[in-house]
Amino acid sequence: MKSKFNAKKWFKNLTPNMAWDQYVGMSERIFISNFYAEGVYDIKQMCTIYASEIPQLYYGVLFNMKDIKLIGELLEQYLKAYLKKIGGIDNMEFYTVEELDEMFYEGFEEMVQEVMKKYNITRDQFTDASTGENKKPKKVPRTDQVL
Repeated sequence: MKSKFNAKKWFKNLTPNMAWDQYVGMSERIFISNFYAEGVYDIKQMCTIYASEIPQLYYGVLFNMKDIKLIGELLEQYLKAYLKKIGGIDNMEFYTVEELDEMFYEGFEEMVQEVMKKYNITRDQFTDASTGENKKPKKVPRTDQVL
């Protein structure tokens, strides 16, 4: 018999480390660098913004506002502990916007390659499918034209 997921128990026992591992798919350096690149410099604000976007990342999973707030608070605790461990934000080496962009495009390219491999398609077929180019309406002869 399968046991049901108990959301109340999950959130009751959630720790800062568990929240980071479950809801953030990147390093602390990338996380903070991304927000710095967007002009957000406050750790609490970073975590609040990120937590508010979590429901969009987990399609089909319902989150209540209390849980979103808790996740944001736990992520903030996690990052503050991380920054304390490295001696503060001044000791952090930030990625440049160019480095962040390069990482994004490399990750995107890996995803494209996996999709192409899974569906055994070429780059052109992938591009056509993703842009809708292969969905052009077929020309149907008009019946009111005289031949």
